[in-house]
Order: sequence, then structure tokens, then C-alpha cells
Amino acid sequence: MESIIGKVIDGYRILDVLGRGGMGVVYKALDTSLDKVMALKMIDPMLARDENFLKRFKTEARALAKLENTNIVTVHALRETEFGVFMVMEYVEAKTLSDWIQQKGPFSWEDTVTISKQLLNAIGHAHRVGVIHRDIKPSNILLDTDLRVKVTDFGLAKVIRQHGPSSTVTQMRAGTLYYMSPEQVKGLKNVDFRSDIYSLGMTLYEMMVGKTPFEKTDSDFSIQKRIVEGEIPPPTKFNSSIPKPLAKIITKAIDKNPLKRYQSAEEMNQDIQVFEDSNSQVSIKKPSQLKLPSLKSVFLVFTILLVLTLSYILIMDPLEIFSEKETISTTKKPEPVLVSIMTEPDNATIVVNDSTVGQSPINQFKINAGSIALQLMKDGFQSIDTVLTVRAGQNVSYSFTLKQKSETVLVKNLGIVQIQSTPNEAGVWINNRFIGTTPREKEELRPGRYNLVVRKRGYAEYRDAFVVRTDQTTEINIKLEMLGKLNIYSQPAGADVLLDGNSIGSTPISEKELKQGSYRISIRKEGYEEYSTSVSVTGSSVNNVSKTLTPLTGSLKILIRPWGSVYVDGVLQKKDTNIQFETSLPVGLHKLKAQHPALGEWERQIKIEGNKTLEYVIDFNQTAMLTVTSEPNGCEIYIDGEASGKYTPKQLKLRIGKHVLSVQKSGYMLPGGEMQINIEEDVRDPLHFKLIKIQ
Repeated sequence: MESIIGKVIDGYRILDVLGRGGMGVVYKALDTSLDKVMALKMIDPMLARDENFLKRFKTEARALAKLENTNIVTVHALRETEFGVFMVMEYVEAKTLSDWIQQKGPFSWEDTVTISKQLLNAIGHAHRVGVIHRDIKPSNILLDTDLRVKVTDFGLAKVIRQHGPSSTVTQMRAGTLYYMSPEQVKGLKNVDFRSDIYSLGMTLYEMMVGKTPFEKTDSDFSIQKRIVEGEIPPPTKFNSSIPKPLAKIITKAIDKNPLKRYQSAEEMNQDIQVFEDSNSQVSIKKPSQLKLPSLKSVFLVFTILLVLTLSYILIMDPLEIFSEKETISTTKKPEPVLVSIMTEPDNATIVVNDSTVGQSPINQFKINAGSIALQLMKDGFQSIDTVLTVRAGQNVSYSFTLKQKSETVLVKNLGIVQIQSTPNEAGVWINNRFIGTTPREKEELRPGRYNLVVRKRGYAEYRDAFVVRTDQTTEINIKLEMLGKLNIYSQPAGADVLLDGNSIGSTPISEKELKQGSYRISIRKEGYEEYSTSVSVTGSSVNNVSKTLTPLTGSLKILIRPWGSVYVDGVLQKKDTNIQFETSLPVGLHKLKAQHPALGEWERQIKIEGNKTLEYVIDFNQTAMLTVTSEPNGCEIYIDGEASGKYTPKQLKLRIGKHVLSVQKSGYMLPGGEMQINIEEDVRDPLHFKLIKIQ
């Protein structure tokens, strides 16, 4: 279709080909009325001749046009012209994430976090409006040099409102194999949002490792078997520098069991955010732009590091160097260190990592190994503000001599602030600067408005503002409110907890500090009845809320004609029956199968809802119509491994149940392999195979 380049179609001048896919070609085009560059996705002419496909394409295009998110390529219009049907989309000046991985190799964890949060924002938005992408992969993600993400190609998207339980055919190959969830590989019809979570997890896996866990020489069959039955190695196997908490997030996202995966994009994003926050103080690296350093800069950095290393070796005692190496190689977790601090004179306030720990001298104060921020303050003496590094396995003592403040000429036009608290020895911050502990008898400040924060362990934080006026004393007396503690447990654990309607995490929750008052606690877990209670918290009290949650159940009724066996989650429930079978099942997803020894089997994934009954009638005597097409035409159709003697395009009459179909033609190969379908009624959309000519 390159012949249309240069032509004006419906007000769009075709400039170039941007890419090709299974559904058609994407062109770069100029909107002649707005003088704006757009992207046009024109569907394959062969598919355009299929009325059912065309109808579905239009329906999905309208639904996808409602996806208004900064990280999703916007669909502006759907047009029908003499040259074909196309979608008008936002044009993005960027390369695919796949291209970046090939050129750049593994991403840093900082860049991966920045990109993953945008991806979760995109698919989370799509899920909330009922759209499952079903083909999340690096080649469908656009990324510019500023790490801005755009998700594109919703060509395989499933729109829940339009194609939910009424859909009658599932194509096993809907998606790209490396990134397909086990349920997609199995060809299950009711693939839900968690399949996108899996594909996103595999995308992050490739970003951190530089490759997928599969080899290019692996056959499609071996990859499918490994996805469904095997084990995917953790990304740290290929890249040991990946932070373990981030590797754990990725591993959870690609769990074979959808119930053990993240249940929503929002849940996964919370763990990503927690990881980023916990590492923000450790790493000062900011998300970088995707540019390779110059040779000159690499050489300069190398030279500086070499000089620093040599200097370090020259000034360090050899035994100390050896000791440090031993600590690094054997220590896995931060170990507590006992620190003693003395001052001359005594009674200086000691603040460690912004928390007041007492007055000097203190003996054997316990703290984790690493860097600590230390402040020493005493009225009439100059403060000391420093950073100490304490190593694991050491008990250290420090001694400081405080210098007396020199007499200074009082600055005119100042005001005085006196701050007292009940109880005293609370830390005081004025405009985010720590000034000491209460009581503060005489703080001289310039006139103006100041923000005040007072903190003490076990008490609610106090925040307020005050005004300083020239030659006036401002007195501030604060009564700190003692906090109570709340422990919340549930059986099973992992239930969401809401405090007065706001989420505070999941069970178990230990020693949650709260102000005095009454609170409404709600404990929620999918598949269980919600539990709510009220609790009164008083200062210094410890309240415990513990609840064994009641499972929710629903009913299943199934009738097999002429007769057959019933399986639920792979377990035989009733053998060779022609009477309606009824059972109670826990709320959630289950795999239902009906089997007749001669007529075959039928299966689907079902969702049981609380206090509701789900009914099925499976009649193996009934047949349904299915149209099979191929490119090129004239391919012989194979049904359940047997040659049918029929050639595409052809309408087939098949019995109700599960079938495996493929096509063959001399001189061609079928790269996608056979397709598994589960027929329940006449199938409106044709089953289409695309073959490749053997060179």
C-alpha cells in the first residue's frame, strides 16, 4: 500500500510508513486543515472485507477513543474512505521500548521504576474503563529520551462491555508468546486484567535483564509448556545487580497463578512506590535520559576513581582495609551497633537522624550500622552538626568538645519566641530547621511568619504557624496529645484495612499509632464477607482487632446432555451423569469442564459470585457454525489433528465443545501454530490463519 504515500485521503496527506502489524499498516500523515502530524492506522484490506471483523474494529475503536490518559496514545477519529478504514491517532516522536533495549541493553532500576509507574498508570486507567490490552510488550510501548511513555496498539484489546461472557471463541495466539500469561497460552476465554499485569511484569523483566527468560532457539511448544507448567527464573539469575525488592515485585507480577499476582495495577504501583521511597535516600541517581556517555567523560570518571582508590589505599591501615572487606562480604542485613557519646561539658542535647535520644553522656545507644546524622546542642555553646559512619560488628565511642559562643552584638529589630511543651524534651523545627528541644526560653527571630513543628515519640505531631513581631515576646505553650496503638489481624492474612474509609494497608498491622478518639475499622478480602467494627483509642492504650473472616460462596448448576462427567478445578465432581449437578463453591475464579468419553469435552473459566447461582447446559449433540479463513486461500483445514478434506475459506459445522484447528498448504508454513477454540454457539467472527511462504 506504499502507493498511497503522497496522496491526500480524507484531509490527511500520507507522508511515510511508520510500521506494520497483523491488523494493517500505520502511516505518518499530515492533517492538512490543522497542519498537524498524525498517525493513521489502516486495517488490512482482507480483514476489511470481513463484516464481522469490521464491526468489531469499529466498536473497539470507539471504546478505545474514550481512553484519555497521558500515557496512552490518543485515538481521535475513525474514518471510512475509498482507500479503506483507518483510525486517526496521536503521533509520538519516540522509539519503541524494544528498540531501546536492543540498543542500550538493561535499564537501571531508577529508569525502570520511572517507566513502570507510567505503564501502570496507563493500563490501570484502561482497566478502570473496562479495557484489557492483551498485548503489552516492549514493541507496543513508545519511549522518548525524556523517559516519557506512551502505550499503543490496542489491536487485540478486549472491551469488557462488548465482549465479555457472551464471547464464544478464544484464540490461543491472541498476544505475543514471550509476554503471554499462562491463561492466555491455555486459550482461556475469560482472560482478565491480571493477564496485563503478567505481560507488564515480563516487560519489566526484559528491561532489567536485557532479554526475556526464553532463548530464540526455543520452539513455540517448549515456550508454551514452560509458561504454563515450568518455572521462570528470577531476573536476578541473569542480572545480580537488580535490587532484590524490585526483583520480588517483578516475580510476583509474573506468577503463574493469577490469584498470587498483583490483583490490580494500583496494587502493583503501591509496591513500586514503596520500593522507590525506601531507596530514595540510598541512591542519589536520578532517572537519566537515554543517552550514552561520551568516551571523554568515561575516561575522566575512570581517572578520578583511580586516583581516589590509590589515595585511599595509601592512607588506610592494611588491617582496616581487610576488616572492611570482611564486613561487606559477610553482612547481609543491617546489624545493630552500640554507640556511646560524650561531650565536654555534659548535658548537651543529642539528636540522631532527627530524633532526640537524650542528654550527654549516653552509653551504648543501639543503632543500625551505616551513616547517621548527629546533632549536639547546648545553650551558650556552638552546635555540632555532622555525619558519622558506624560499621557492623563494632561498638564505638565518640567524644566532642563544645565551643562556647562568643559574645556578639545584639541585632536590632528582632523578636523573641518562647516555646514550652507538656511533656518537655520534644524536638522543635522552625521552617523545617531543627533548633533543639523544649523548653526553648529565648529564640531570637526576625519579624515575620514561621511554621512550627514539635515532635516527641509516642505523641501526636504538633503543627502550627506563629508570627514574630519586633521587640515583642511570643509565648507558645503546647500540650502534646499521647498516641494510642492499634493492632489489626485477620485470618486469612492479607486483607485490606480501612480506617474511617481510608486504606491503611493490609493485615497484619502492628502498632498503628492513632490520636485519641473513636474509629471505624473495616476489613475486606476478596471472597470473604466484609467485617466492620468500631474501636475507641485512648492515650497510651493498645487495642487489638482480630477477626476470622467468613468465606463467601455461590452455587453452580450444570446439566450435560446426553450425559457426561463434571470437573471443577481439575477435580472430578460427578461421573457419567445426565441429571443436573449442583454444588457450592467459594467466590472467585474456577475452571469448569464437562466431558463425554466419545463426544469430547467443553471447558471454560467461570466466576462464582457471593449468594448467586451460575447455571450451564452443555449439549454435546448440538452443533454450531464456524467460518475458517486463511491468507493465502486454498489451505486444507485440520480438525482435532485430522485432515478434513475441506479448504479455506470454508464454513464448518462443529459439535459443541473444545476443538483444535490448523491449516496446511504446500510451500507455506504456519508460524502461529494451531488454534484452540471452545464452541458454545454459532461463532460470528471467522477464525483466520496467516501463513508464510517458504523461501
